[in-house]
Amino acid sequence: RSLTDEAEPYRTVYVPALRSMMSPMQETFDFPDPSQIKGQREVTTVSPQALFFLNGDLSTKLAQSAAERLLSEKHPDAASRVKSAYLQVIGRKADASEVSDALQMMKELSVRDEASRWSVLIQALMSSAEFRYVF
Repeated sequence: RSLTDEAEPYRTVYVPALRSMMSPMQETFDFPDPSQIKGQREVTTVSPQALFFLNGDLSTKLAQSAAERLLSEKHPDAASRVKSAYLQVIGRKADASEVSDALQMMKELSVRDEASRWSVLIQALMSSAEFRYVF
């Protein structure tokens, strides 16, 4: 395995790939087989990718960090903050039903901490198929 941790901000193009020691993240996101020459990378969307974003330590840390950043921004209300989360995570504006659904979901969470509520929303956005296509 590479001495570079998966959480480091480097593209995998620059990370050594050993044939017999692929990391779980590389396997989950269709890293090309290092023993073959690939002219075009295959694109798949499979359930382990969604589970990675729902349960992975990296995605939890990233969601918490994004929630803290989102809460530090000045927004007039929670609806505008939801719209900002959609723009930052998925790269598009949220429609009215998505905003109301997000606010309702966060209202129903048993978590009392505000940052945790927003972290759950961001992690839910990261778990969407739409995010995996952006990712």
